[in-house]
Amino acid sequence: GINAEYGVNHLARQLENQERHVEAVQFYGKAQAYTNATRLCRANQLDNDLISYAMYSTEDDMVICAKYYEETGANWDKAIMLYHKSGQIGRALELAFQHQQFNALQHITSNLDDTVEPETLHTCAQFFMEHQQYSKAVDLLLMAKKYLEALDICIDKHISITDDMAEQISPGKEAEPEYKKVLFERIGECCMVQARIISLPRSLPKRVTGLKQCGRY
Repeated sequence: GINAEYGVNHLARQLENQERHVEAVQFYGKAQAYTNATRLCRANQLDNDLISYAMYSTEDDMVICAKYYEETGANWDKAIMLYHKSGQIGRALELAFQHQQFNALQHITSNLDDTVEPETLHTCAQFFMEHQQYSKAVDLLLMAKKYLEALDICIDKHISITDDMAEQISPGKEAEPEYKKVLFERIGECCMVQARIISLPRSLPKRVTGLKQCGRY
């Protein structure tokens, strides 16, 4: 209850005053006084403990802790994790690229959607290309609506187009007819390369040279 939590918090303050910092941090955590726990961790270089409390703290405190990790010049993965959770995705990605934190980048991009800036998605895709993670790069390019670039990678790297991937390819009514023609022909080329039939969105024209060559229409 509230009284118990207050008692634990009071004990934590007493321990802090006695400079029993490790114990104080633990009791601040039990009292859910996470900003106090993180404050004490930073002041006493308890870097390994810091992340445990920062992840449950406020978004503002997460950013403060992320900056702390940056300033120490280590634990980049923890800084990235905190920026990501606090909603500062751009900064999280920037650090992930800068310090080649591949696992962290994979975690961030697994939670991306088409509400993210296309430029950010494109940058992520390029990073995965550089590390031979071609399927992931294709997923991000489709999300960014970079359809031709995604299809070029599918052809070049022999990546099969799944039904879900095909469903994402929708150039929109405002797209230029020539672009649509090139796009559909490129899909047809993918079909021939992987020698399989795919289900395409009903919105796509059926009379496209490349697609007729697939045997679908």
